[in-house]
Amino acid sequence: MATFALVDCNSFFCACERVFQPKLRTHPVIVLSNNDGCVVSRTKEAKDLGIPMAVPFFKIKDVVRRHGVAVFSSNYGLYADMSHRVMATLTDLAPALEIYSIDEAFLDLTGTKDLWGYARHMARRVLKDTGIPVSIGLGPTKTLAKVANFVAKKVGQDGVFDLTDPAVREKILPLVPCHEVWGVGRGFTKTLANMGIASAWDIAQADPKRLRKAMGVVGERLCLEMQGVSCLSLEDAPAARKSVISSRSFGHPLQDKELVRKSLQEHVGRACEKLRKSGLTAGHLTIFIQSNRFVRTGMPHTHAASHTRVLATQHTPDLAHDADMLFERIWRENIPFLKAGVMLCELKETSLPPANLFDTRDLKSQQRLMTTIDLLTKRYGRRTVSFASTLIKKEAIPTWHMRSNHHSPCYTRRWKDLATVR
Repeated sequence: MATFALVDCNSFFCACERVFQPKLRTHPVIVLSNNDGCVVSRTKEAKDLGIPMAVPFFKIKDVVRRHGVAVFSSNYGLYADMSHRVMATLTDLAPALEIYSIDEAFLDLTGTKDLWGYARHMARRVLKDTGIPVSIGLGPTKTLAKVANFVAKKVGQDGVFDLTDPAVREKILPLVPCHEVWGVGRGFTKTLANMGIASAWDIAQADPKRLRKAMGVVGERLCLEMQGVSCLSLEDAPAARKSVISSRSFGHPLQDKELVRKSLQEHVGRACEKLRKSGLTAGHLTIFIQSNRFVRTGMPHTHAASHTRVLATQHTPDLAHDADMLFERIWRENIPFLKAGVMLCELKETSLPPANLFDTRDLKSQQRLMTTIDLLTKRYGRRTVSFASTLIKKEAIPTWHMRSNHHSPCYTRRWKDLATVR
């Protein structure tokens, strides 16, 4: 019988902040979304204070002040680095691994003796190597492993819960509401409720063909997985990218045309950097700017335009020129914009031959230039070398960039922010 484990980092963003500030290990901690908008991560201590997920920060400022809650702005660079460390440790502990998200991974533990003991060993090893606490769910299918992880966070012993035993599933699954089952969203929850299915156990006892009729092949697969029949294998390699997006909200509403234009140019540069890192070129570009959807202006909330290139490219100046051309078509005066971004589609591998026999570009020269810029950015940081189209006055940067009033140091990515031992 196949055996899967789902390893999930507990309150991951908060846990990353705690690693470098041990005094917060028993303290309520929350992490905010972009522009310090909403709560996206919270520790158990914060949950006990009644702070819900996704609540706007301004609504809980009194609670935060009264109970001394530690507040952090999202530090994505730190979280990505800590995620890489967790996944590297898990790779050493399991023969096969699928990274499901920044803080979750499926492992194949088929044939492992003393399954529960080995899971406890994994949890201790990750905590020792990275400082990040994890919960581990075990099951004969990926879906049951996900349910087991949900239970592990509630009642698991040492952060581990095992659903490989049918007798244990019979006791536990009736206590798990169906909306907590992996793949059951709001729409499927209503569909299942109309069929008289309210718990994970009800899904496991249902007729797969009946669920297929109501929910398609996804419903049938879900039912079989809950019955212990493995339908989903580990994905050893990530799926090929279909698009690249770079976008960000402004710290304050902007009506300055040049600032919005330059923000789009910077997003083009970052998207092209992602393209080159993945060895891809893009044949289609979309840019967009968004205003406040809660304010009625008589015009659309989102303004967007697209362009399909004859020759796919990863060369930043080429796509920046296209973005500038599109920007003139979508810009509207006297509208405060809150967000801007770009999306690149029709991605192809760079090893493919040019799509046009009359392509006269000096691809080698372009590649040398972009490689040099990427190396300088990686070694010395962003804005070490910039295209003139993205340069702005220093005093305008706080207006352009997101609000981040509670940002922690870049402990693992800047020499000056390295932790000091005294």
